[in-house]
Amino acid sequence: DDKVAELKALLDGKPPFDGADPVGPACVQPGGPIILAGAMGPKAMRRAARWADGISGFSVAGNADEIAKASELADRCWAEAGRATTPRKVSGCFTALGVTDASEALRSFTAHYLGFLGPKLAEMVATSARASSPEVLADILDGAEQAGCDEFILVPAVTDPNFLEVATEVVAARS
Repeated sequence: DDKVAELKALLDGKPPFDGADPVGPACVQPGGPIILAGAMGPKAMRRAARWADGISGFSVAGNADEIAKASELADRCWAEAGRATTPRKVSGCFTALGVTDASEALRSFTAHYLGFLGPKLAEMVATSARASSPEVLADILDGAEQAGCDEFILVPAVTDPNFLEVATEVVAARS
């Protein structure tokens, strides 16, 4: 909490210590950039509601119910903190598109990324990743929108440039 207050003071142009110049350049956006908290549980979310502009969550499976629960918790915590505005809600998921055997590429990437959890747990969680076809991604994006998500980040699980082409087509088709 103290570090966020310090960051906000620096963004407002307060020098970092007596006799120093302000950190620059000055913010373009009034009040500085949006600050998102990676808060997921009730205790962390209540703290974040005191100083954050919103939350940044993640759903390996792109599960609309998970996203909705985080969204509802954030709204509740912001209201309990007496905030006049609702929180910005960001989420995302791992995605593999535009490659042969995209589902295996997604599972493999996810398991490797989550390897810090240990091989068994990483593999178990990796099997829930499902954003490996345009149809499934469209469903995930629809669910995230219905769950109150303001922004959804697609984390590529592949490096093939076709990923960008297919992902762009899916997003454009929703407009």
